[in-house]
Amino acid sequence: MLLHKRMASLLASGGVLTIGTLFTGCEILFWVVQYVLRLLQAQVGGSNRAVLKWIVEKDEWKREFVQKRHAPGLGFDNVIELSKSGWQGTDCFTGEQATLTKTDLLVAGFECDTVSRLAHLKDSGACMEMKEGKTGTTGRATLLCIQKFRFKLTILENSSVLGERNIAYIANYLNTFGFYVHPFMLNAAHHGSPSKRERQYCLIIPIQDSAFDQFEEGFVTPEFVSTFTDAVLAMETGPGI
Repeated sequence: MLLHKRMASLLASGGVLTIGTLFTGCEILFWVVQYVLRLLQAQVGGSNRAVLKWIVEKDEWKREFVQKRHAPGLGFDNVIELSKSGWQGTDCFTGEQATLTKTDLLVAGFECDTVSRLAHLKDSGACMEMKEGKTGTTGRATLLCIQKFRFKLTILENSSVLGERNIAYIANYLNTFGFYVHPFMLNAAHHGSPSKRERQYCLIIPIQDSAFDQFEEGFVTPEFVSTFTDAVLAMETGPGI
């Protein structure tokens, strides 16, 4: 019930849930949301729908892949440059100037160039300051995007070795602006996949306008966050083959 209430609270006026994504792969959540909304419509009726308003992805072939399958409204190629130009840039689909705008939900995957196993297969530029325990330029631009638009819910996805110091950096930074950060791990092999693929996730929710410290003794995790993560972990089916 709490999850249904949270979904309802995310729906904008007119029954439309708007979604923005940073970096290819995150669009899978757009497909999942569409599927969930269709299930809800079949059970309780209504005409709610999800719209992928924009994507940000530097590789042209990846943008084209997403465009053909999900038809996002806008496509940008560089979140770092967007963060420096008032969130305005060239729409890669039309070649016209456009502005990145607030959506209900943001899904972002970042900081994996230097830690993902796939990075060892090609010459990837570093995007994380591994020794400092801080995120790199791409990650900082992502945090600026979250800070600027205060999405109702942000989901971050990363390689499993993001590290506690980097998670603490993200949480401490966003706590300053009233965001709660809830990290948890998922292993694809425990959810029906034949391969082991651990990933670090973070739920990011604005819970107040003023700063706070979620690591301070006595801080209480928002109930719906605990309910959500408990529900996801309860879906585990055991190690894959």
